[in-house]
Amino acid sequence: KALEFINYLVHKLKLMMLSCNEDVKDPFGILIDELSFLRCNLMEDLLLLNKNPIIKEMKSLTISTRALIFRTGSFFFKSRYFKQEDEQMVEYCCLKIPDLLRAIDDIKQKASDLFNHCFFSSRRSWQSSNSPSTTNVLEYVNFVINKVEQLLHSKADPLNALERHVENVYEQLVSMAKLLCDIVQHIGNSHMEFLLTRFKDAAYQAEYVIDSFEAGEGSIWGHKLGLFVVIKDAQGAESCYTDNDTVIPTISSRAPSQANYYVRGGSKGEIHNRVEAADNKLVGLKDAEAEIIELLTSGSRQLKIVSIVGMPGLGKTTLANSVYRHPSIDLHCHVRAWCCVSQTYEKDTLLFDIFDQIVGKTIQSHETGREDFVQKIYQSLKGRKYLIVIDDIWDIKAWNDLKEPFPDDQNGSRILFTTRHRTLALEANSIPYALRLLSPEESCELLWLRLFNGETCPPELSTISKRIARNCKGLPLAVILIAGILKKTEEKEDCWEHVSNKLISLEASDILEFSYKHLPDCLKPCFLYFGTFPEDTTISA
Repeated sequence: KALEFINYLVHKLKLMMLSCNEDVKDPFGILIDELSFLRCNLMEDLLLLNKNPIIKEMKSLTISTRALIFRTGSFFFKSRYFKQEDEQMVEYCCLKIPDLLRAIDDIKQKASDLFNHCFFSSRRSWQSSNSPSTTNVLEYVNFVINKVEQLLHSKADPLNALERHVENVYEQLVSMAKLLCDIVQHIGNSHMEFLLTRFKDAAYQAEYVIDSFEAGEGSIWGHKLGLFVVIKDAQGAESCYTDNDTVIPTISSRAPSQANYYVRGGSKGEIHNRVEAADNKLVGLKDAEAEIIELLTSGSRQLKIVSIVGMPGLGKTTLANSVYRHPSIDLHCHVRAWCCVSQTYEKDTLLFDIFDQIVGKTIQSHETGREDFVQKIYQSLKGRKYLIVIDDIWDIKAWNDLKEPFPDDQNGSRILFTTRHRTLALEANSIPYALRLLSPEESCELLWLRLFNGETCPPELSTISKRIARNCKGLPLAVILIAGILKKTEEKEDCWEHVSNKLISLEASDILEFSYKHLPDCLKPCFLYFGTFPEDTTISA
């Protein structure tokens, strides 16, 4: 009956979409596609097995699935009370459809966790040492495609129970292979290499499920669940595939439309406008980025705090921003938000800002009491895997003021601090990650990157530029400020020598003043004017 009901709902939603306001047709289409995907690849087998579950962990997944069906039915029947072109109908859809999409996302994640924990965990260590390198991913995916094709052609009797699922995986693998032909041309790009790893993992899971099925190992339900996870992961990787910041359209990629309506606190596209775009190349920070991502995405499922600790100008915010925007964090978390605390802050303003990012709805401080507002954030995050970045936090009081609405649902949620103070990191029971200074070679690389945009440094400036970089004492901010001065200095060795001589006598804290003195006179008052605003303030044009 539940399956008949979801078929009925999908049919009725399609009819409703035809006559609804243009503003909500896209989210309607996304919801219908997602429900159809779950219906075809997960719901039938899950609900039929519910009377005699193979493992107790299935119960939670089944409950979530039935709750989704009930909520979808409630949405449909309530929406019938509105006129299709009415503004109230648009508001109702824009409020409820993102909630349903989040519930679908949670079901997908639970299914993935169930498969990895109960069916796939014993293969993890074997995978890490035996799966192909990223440079051979296309060859490996084609190998798995051939294996799946052979299974489909075999028409073995046991295949009847899996045939539809195997056909869906075959189509997904073929789609992956087409994208990989382009991705392998971008080896060296960190985003593309990450996608290669995602595709490789999906292909490996597909091979594992097919091998297990052919060997008669495990249950049919486990195989079906595994194939569902393969399709889910591959589609997730495809939706992240971009070329020159434009999403490449694929059969399964719905990210462009979905991003407009499925608010994920800045994920899949729009990052909070106070976070500056990171440079394509993180000089001296790539290892740190990988290690921070590992801390955020692995380990205990309890709520965990990680702190990036270091002196001013070391690149804490730059690193946190790069981690925040990384595709692996996007796929790992259901929702993300970023706030900057600094020495002076207003806790209500910060909480309003976090709420705006999580829920996608701007609210003013006078519209609700603080306790109600904290509860709304808590309810919005409840049951969802989240990452909250708290940038430039100075003392433990700020964390005590902000931590109330962040639930610990034992689902791998994380908090990321950036701070100058190691003692604060320890007081908050966080894992401190100390940033190091740049090496002389890394300082020079950063200086050349800023001055020449990746082009070769002129030979006559090579020696003096290396000396200038070394005199920055490993501080990235100092390198960037000096690069700004050198850009306005004639490209002659004696001119740069003059800058170098001035730099030798300066401490890191004096370099900002040195840079200020080299500003044009017309910009100095402007610079000082901006200094009157609190840090991270949005200034109207």
